[in-house]
Formats: sequence, C-alpha cells, structure tokens
Amino acid sequence: DCEAFELASGHLPAGWSENVVQKQGAATNPAGVPSWDSSLNTGFYAGPWEVLDMGQAEFFSWIGPPSATLPANPTGIFYVDNDGTAQNNSATLNLNGGTGEGLLYIDGSCHINGNFMFKGLIYVEGDFAINGTCWILGGIIVKGVTEIKVANGSCDILYSRDAIEQNISRYGGQFVTLSWLESND
Repeated sequence: DCEAFELASGHLPAGWSENVVQKQGAATNPAGVPSWDSSLNTGFYAGPWEVLDMGQAEFFSWIGPPSATLPANPTGIFYVDNDGTAQNNSATLNLNGGTGEGLLYIDGSCHINGNFMFKGLIYVEGDFAINGTCWILGGIIVKGVTEIKVANGSCDILYSRDAIEQNISRYGGQFVTLSWLESND
C-alpha cells in the first residue's frame, strides 16, 4: 500500500492502454488514486520525443546514433536499434539482470529476466516482457504488448516524474531541474 506516499496531484494510472489492461495470476490490484487500470484509450505517443516535449528531429539529434546492444548495467541515454531505421520495431533486447538509470529507447522488443533495477524512463516501440524480480522508479511506455510474469520474486513499477527528469537530466545535458518539492502530506 503506497497511499501514504502519494502527493496531492500529478497522479497517473499504473496501466494505460489502447486495449484492455489485464491482471493475471496472483497479482494484486494496487491501491491509490486514480485506479491502477485505464483501458481502451486513444492517442498513443507518436514517439519518445512527445514524452520529452521535443520535435522528432531534435530528439534524434539529441539522443545520437543507435546501438545494437547495451552494457550489462545501462547508465545514461541509450537508443537501441539493430538496423538504423527508426520506429520499425526491428530490435530484440534481452536484459538479464543488472541496474541502470537514465533513458532506454528501444526500437523493438525488450525482455527482462532475473533481477533488474532501473531509475528513469524506458520507452519500447515493440513488446515488453518481465520475468523475475524487477524494480523500476520512473516509468515505462510500451507501444506493443506488455507482459509481466512473476514466478519468483516481485515486480514493482513506480511512476515518478521527478525520477524521470532527474535521471535523464543527469546524462542528457539538455534538461535541468529548476525546483524540487518533497512532501510528507
């Protein structure tokens, strides 16, 4: 139960989809406001540049050339694409544990296995699957199908605009934190 840690405004649902958000197995519904589930929506992002309030050309100039792989502990700003053609959903990235922070933009699918911790934003053009223990502070945006299977361990995805801004600005150079508010109310 995280209700004691919620601020007065800026709340988002845990799951937002143009289709139906489904919970399977022993997963429990998170408490809080708004409800954890926001299904059957319209208006998905044209790309990660909209999330960061940039133009498309500005975003690709800022993020730099793509890489086909990631280090074991991705820390910084990463654009993963195996063929250099933006938004064609061609790459497949497998993360087998580790820690990281910043921005992961994956032009394809991402599969996380094992113990993985990340602070910042993960944006996936394809499908996204988690199998294992995962802790993410910031956000995940997935254009394809998202599947979270917890066989052993747990999966915690905690939305935090501040974590996204701080961890991208730490490595992106363009974003600067102008103010900060912490509250126990």
